[in-house]
Amino acid sequence: MAGHDKWQWQEPGTAWRGVGVYHVTLTVPSREPLLGTLVIPEGDPSKARVERTALGNAVVDELYVMGRHQGTTDEEDKSQRTTGEGGYPFPVFTERPFIRPLSRRGQLRAMIRYVQMNPQRLATKRLKLGFFRVQKDIEISGRKYDGVGNVALLMAEHFEPVHVRSVMVKAAEQGNTESLRNYMNGCVLAARKGAVMVSPFISPQEKRVMQVLLQEQHPFVLLTDNGFRDYYKPADELFDACAAGRLLILSPWPYDEGKRHISRSECVALNTMAEEICLPIQ
Repeated sequence: MAGHDKWQWQEPGTAWRGVGVYHVTLTVPSREPLLGTLVIPEGDPSKARVERTALGNAVVDELYVMGRHQGTTDEEDKSQRTTGEGGYPFPVFTERPFIRPLSRRGQLRAMIRYVQMNPQRLATKRLKLGFFRVQKDIEISGRKYDGVGNVALLMAEHFEPVHVRSVMVKAAEQGNTESLRNYMNGCVLAARKGAVMVSPFISPQEKRVMQVLLQEQHPFVLLTDNGFRDYYKPADELFDACAAGRLLILSPWPYDEGKRHISRSECVALNTMAEEICLPIQ
């Protein structure tokens, strides 16, 4: 590929894993709609679609013929390439691409749905910009957070933390599930009574509680260990909850592109912050 050396694609071993299916994301640095424009019929996000520009069609045409470039000479390769608007090559992508191998069962189907849903989610963001704009320096109990979602949730009368203790999990592993079951049920019952639940939702048990909150459409505050990149949007069910005003995502730390895993100290810190948020205002 012509841009391989120039872009310095991801480090060896971190993305390319041999023959397989990869999801490659290329970004127009200016974020201008050079390849397509969003159309929202009747202001309904569910009907949103992207209509390709002439340049967008040229890029798609190039994707279809890329497989024929292997083994061709430079002159043959040039003759096959599609040019952009105006009849000349146009350097649309100049940033390093994001490469993700789809090696686990279900990943390809999930990625196809993700791409199909992109117009609807972009339309939702534009129509409900207030819930998706990154808000800076939200002060709670003396700490400052960046946030995405419905900040008005912080005005609720009652908050409850969701923090499954390790002693409950260990007891359940030894056959005594009552304490863990009662605690998790208690979290859901509190939400049903109007409490806004607050947690980083780290452990599998806490994630199960969050899934019930999402399914039953209860509001909650999610603390995250990484901040918000430009053009951030929540994924999957969190996106729908955010659009409906039922979710606030907070981070006490700035976005770190290289971050991959949460540390134990960060888990402890986030759980402490969740409990601080739940304290009554003095």
